[in-house]
Amino acid sequence: MAMPPALHLAGVVADAEGHPVPGAEIFFVENSKRPLAKQALKTDDRGRFTLVLPEPLDLAMAVLAKGYTPRYLPVPTEPEPKPFEVMLEKAKALKGRVLDFERQPVEGATVKLESWNNTRLLHFRAQTDAEGRLRGRPRRKARSYFP
Repeated sequence: MAMPPALHLAGVVADAEGHPVPGAEIFFVENSKRPLAKQALKTDDRGRFTLVLPEPLDLAMAVLAKGYTPRYLPVPTEPEPKPFEVMLEKAKALKGRVLDFERQPVEGATVKLESWNNTRLLHFRAQTDAEGRLRGRPRRKARSYFP
């Protein structure tokens, strides 16, 4: 006799206008911040995804798609959760300015993202200009891994 899955999760990733986002990458992480081995998937052509787990877990999900701001959110844990929608906003440039203690611009400072929600899924590195300004977009690492 086969046991039914403890968690069957289904949803869709869409943009702000409700259009599906195909090929979005979804990474599942236990809220203890331990990654679930091989529990990463991509949305289909209609932005849909499903995940079946044999036991209930307190999960969060990181959703990444090129051209969109990444999302990190809790996963519903009801025994029979309804399909849900993850809405992604268009990506915007990350801008900032580095100043010293006298509020003077710091030229040549390196600013980088070490981790995002306890993962190393995103990469950002920029150097400031003569005015201390930096600009860029965090991007998906070529190889995903968790600390």
